[in-house]
Amino acid sequence: MRREGRALRVVAPPFAIWSGGTSQLNRNGNWGLSRPNSTGAMADRFVLFDGAATSTHALDVNANLLLRGLYFRNAPGFSFSGTRTLSVGRGGIANYSSSPQQFNAALQLTAHQLWKPGPGGLQVQNLNTDSFLLEILGPGETTITHSITGAGDLALDGGTLRLQGTSPFTGKLWVHDGTLELTGNLSSAAEIDLNESALLTGNGDAPLLRGGGRVRPADGVLDAEALDPAQGIRLELSLDPAGILAAPLLRLRAADPLLSPLSAAHPVRIQVDPAALQEGAVLQGGWFFDTPPDPARLAEAAYSFVDSSGTEITTPLDLWVTHALATVDFGQGSVSGVVLT
Repeated sequence: MRREGRALRVVAPPFAIWSGGTSQLNRNGNWGLSRPNSTGAMADRFVLFDGAATSTHALDVNANLLLRGLYFRNAPGFSFSGTRTLSVGRGGIANYSSSPQQFNAALQLTAHQLWKPGPGGLQVQNLNTDSFLLEILGPGETTITHSITGAGDLALDGGTLRLQGTSPFTGKLWVHDGTLELTGNLSSAAEIDLNESALLTGNGDAPLLRGGGRVRPADGVLDAEALDPAQGIRLELSLDPAGILAAPLLRLRAADPLLSPLSAAHPVRIQVDPAALQEGAVLQGGWFFDTPPDPARLAEAAYSFVDSSGTEITTPLDLWVTHALATVDFGQGSVSGVVLT
């Protein structure tokens, strides 16, 4: 099932439970199966890894192997390493352990599926979505530290998803609920669609942003292709008197950075130190457009000023928001554009 970023959860009793002895994942004897020195009897099966039932927690993906579904329970967690690929079938991954499960070997999807990171979370180095949808169902934390490839789609429904590497991934990413922390490069993706209860934060590179969720740059520059506010996307920006890059910044790099008008019904929230709001002070930052947007798409925009606690600032001063020309060096040479002022 792949309707609007939703995957069908497929469950079944485990065919085998990992018992260990040696680290080879595909060895029958490590699963308590017949012909212990042979391999592959667990292929395309649901399997269980019980941290309390074995002393072998570091596993070697020593051959390409397909597992239909992976369940985890009890501490400690498991780590999967090796030069071969572990393929995951329609049963996905479910972690019921309080310990993280670490996949250092490459993972590949072979069907639409759902993952449950659970209390311990999932840590993945490289993921190939192929052409399939992966939905991650919270609570819990999932971290992908290196690359996501393929044209399949990703969806987050609760919890936290951290994307840290440079990914040539070309699918779409839905955030139905929860927090997407982007510190890597996802600019080749089709788009990020944020539901009302979703938050995008970080300082990575993003594709087109749309939906009704929140966008909050953090710890540097959140670089996005463009913004479509048609569904009421909510921006949480920051200003600092020390300069444009002194506070987190949202950069929009497309020639047409706003695909529809901003609405007064969804004010842009601007966090600022109340002490910086002095008579005659000029603050710049918040967001930066490489190319000035159509003025008509900013005409109805509304802005609210809040302090670090999120409380709206009241001041007798008249606060004006406009845009001014500016040149900023983002680390690859100077870029001339316009910035919120």
